[in-house]
Amino acid sequence: MASNEIEAPITIVVSIPIATASGPAIIIPSGPSTNEPNES
Repeated sequence: MASNEIEAPITIVVSIPIATASGPAIIIPSGPSTNEPNES
């Protein structure tokens, strides 16, 4: 029983960093990508 309780929180903790990494990852390339063509 204790093992199941530990596994549940682990899945949540792993899911949080994945969503956070996806957010900034999309914004980072979007910023420089737009500035490059604008400067040219």
